[in-house]
Amino acid sequence: MPLTTSDTWLGVRCLLRRMQIWPQNGWFLGLRRVLFTKSAFAVLAIVISVILIVDFISRPDPARLEWEQYSAYSAYLFNVSLNEAPLPVQCSTDPRYTGGNAYAEIQQYFVSDQTISALAQPSAFGGVVLRKMETPYVSTAVFNNFFNRNLETEKLTKSFSGPKAGRLEVVHALPDLSAAEHLTLEAKLSKVGFNRDFTWAMFYAETSCGGIRGKEYVYMNKALYAGRWYWYVVKIERK
Repeated sequence: MPLTTSDTWLGVRCLLRRMQIWPQNGWFLGLRRVLFTKSAFAVLAIVISVILIVDFISRPDPARLEWEQYSAYSAYLFNVSLNEAPLPVQCSTDPRYTGGNAYAEIQQYFVSDQTISALAQPSAFGGVVLRKMETPYVSTAVFNNFFNRNLETEKLTKSFSGPKAGRLEVVHALPDLSAAEHLTLEAKLSKVGFNRDFTWAMFYAETSCGGIRGKEYVYMNKALYAGRWYWYVVKIERK
């Protein structure tokens, strides 16, 4: 017996009703959940893979990390910046120590022998995304390296360089300098993040000098001068 038009429409209506019931059936919900979970895991795996590949490509040479890190530290602590006034320079302009002259010499430096960890002080590293937005001229590779390196601490040694390095002591516990008669600086430093060719650097510092305390992000660039490469402070962002 041939199908009539009414029979065809009846079959279509039954099929539509059945399709409306499917989303409520356990097997359909289970299938959708499985497919969604697998898709989510696939997307997450792709994102993680891309991040790891980018980090590997942009990662600085490990053999140069230590030397460049101490060079950047030394430039920040010992050199007078032309563009910015880091805290060591600010406290060296304190009238209690300058005697009316332009700058006072910091007579002694104390640096903690442990770097600041992102896990121990998450507030210091939680704003990395905001820092990147405020410094678009610093590449993402620098921020990635900065964050990844500071997931764990590092023990610092007396490897600082420069004519004032002899005034610096690396100590386990920073001393009480409230009664110091001469200009003295103490500092806790994070590890330094670099780009692949070591032309940009950034780190986090907590310093105290002459009663002035500061927490700051330090951005540095390397420039060629008189045939040699030097680190210099480009920008200071104080918290």
